[in-house]
Amino acid sequence: MVSRPTKFFVIEKLLLPLAIVPLRGLIKTWRIRLPESPTLAEIAATERIVLATYHGMLFHLLAFAPLAFRYGRRIVVMTSPSYDGRLLAAFLRRFGIDAVSASSRSRSLAGSAEFIRRIRAGDIGLIALDGPRGPRGGVKPGFVKIPAIG
Repeated sequence: MVSRPTKFFVIEKLLLPLAIVPLRGLIKTWRIRLPESPTLAEIAATERIVLATYHGMLFHLLAFAPLAFRYGRRIVVMTSPSYDGRLLAAFLRRFGIDAVSASSRSRSLAGSAEFIRRIRAGDIGLIALDGPRGPRGGVKPGFVKIPAIG
């Protein structure tokens, strides 16, 4: 039986690079509707931005991520320190999106502090409202604290 770390290593180092090419091609075929340019520029000029999403919206993020680059900003996503979170971070890096490993538990205050520091520095923060353990579509109370601190 193959260990969990070995499985994730194989997925991250072998399968993920192979899957990225067709996924990039698929994303290029999408037609997205953007806000009017003045509205978009006004949003982009905001000093600190934290976007909220739900788990399962990853592909939407990939479609809209180039907007941040267009305005000279980077997107930083808060991920869990689990194997799944590490795999997600590796996936996002391939699309120019940074990840900060953090947890809803106190053991990872450093990750949350790094996420807040990046937002203060001008990066666009992205966080899933429903947390890694769900329930899907339910809002966790910790989200409200991030923009208040940032």
